[in-house]
Amino acid sequence: MTRTGWFLLLTLVTMTSTFDPEQEDLVSDEEQRARNYLAYIDKEFSRRATDSVNASWAYASNITDENLAKKLEVSADNARYQKQQWTETIKFRWQSFRDDDLRRQFKKYSVLGTAALSEKKHEKVRWMMIMIITVTVTSPFGEIGKRDAIHLQQGQDLRLQDAQQV
Repeated sequence: MTRTGWFLLLTLVTMTSTFDPEQEDLVSDEEQRARNYLAYIDKEFSRRATDSVNASWAYASNITDENLAKKLEVSADNARYQKQQWTETIKFRWQSFRDDDLRRQFKKYSVLGTAALSEKKHEKVRWMMIMIITVTVTSPFGEIGKRDAIHLQQGQDLRLQDAQQV
């Protein structure tokens, strides 16, 4: 037998011995479970994103302690949910999925982001972001081109100090 013949024979033997129809079904079942899981969390993340945007808009358009508390509550709840779903997401063997789109989505959901922070650190980040928004939105602006165009009102300088201490 020639060298090419041996190569073809070994390739054929290797391919037939590694192909397992039951394993193929397991991968398909796993991918179907993954699709169902993604459909569920996509709906839930969409609902939570809407709640977050509504809370942010309520605070940005009417800066009150109640709206601030609601915004912080929604943000903390979303971080807890994201962390919980992340633990479920990483249980899937998504790196071996055949569907590129499915792998791409799982890759995105397998990165936690700011929700990976501890509760205390996450609260600091949220608080600093809110202080930046609050100071920016409530600051009066003077004439353009003047160096002292922005004047902080009484209380805003205190909020700035609070934000710097966090």
